[in-house]
Amino acid sequence: AVLTAARLLSQGTDKEEGLGELVVLDIGGATTDVHSVGWGEPTESGVVQKGLPEPFVKRTVEGDLGMRYNASSILHAVGEEHFRRELGNSNLNVENEVGQLSQFTERLPESSTEWRQDAELARTATRFAMERHAGTIEPTYGPQGQILIQYGKDLTGIRTVIGTGGPLVFSPAPEQILGASVFSETNPLSLKPKTPGFYLDQEYLLYAIGLMSEVEPEKALRVAKKHLTKI
Repeated sequence: AVLTAARLLSQGTDKEEGLGELVVLDIGGATTDVHSVGWGEPTESGVVQKGLPEPFVKRTVEGDLGMRYNASSILHAVGEEHFRRELGNSNLNVENEVGQLSQFTERLPESSTEWRQDAELARTATRFAMERHAGTIEPTYGPQGQILIQYGKDLTGIRTVIGTGGPLVFSPAPEQILGASVFSETNPLSLKPKTPGFYLDQEYLLYAIGLMSEVEPEKALRVAKKHLTKI
């Protein structure tokens, strides 16, 4: 349903203009999903695209990046020291704190430390989910020098990133979480969006928009555009 909503928001209808190529990031308790609508062809000259053709509408589901059921795997992806540093507490037993989330999946953050911990889990899930979804550049060498090979979608030109899911909707700083979806010089070979605008599905409507679009696409699109919050 969210994928259908992403397609509708991007392409629009005969009577209502869409937003153009975009990405929807959906962070959940069990998975983190990324949806992209766009061809993802090379944006830089001299880049050669290889591999199987990418679908115009693409969805990836990361089963090891859920904010509750797989919280420990998110922690292990970057290490305990990273979390302690980001949370500003060198004595925090991060392994225990995060491990509790996998056992008590209904648990919500209460203290300021727990809110920051949830935000860092969401940022890490966002970063890895987008890096897996987006294409990559691989430098190689031929008879005439260096050649840049692109595998997957080039999302660097995407201008719209939409966030949905509880960790984003209820976060006091969703823009910091979505910021992890953006291209970074620390990983310059990952073709993530470079300068997107961020929008939030504040009322958690995208799944309903996808369902509604099957019978009333114009109305569904208008409702979606009206209720997306720019951040």
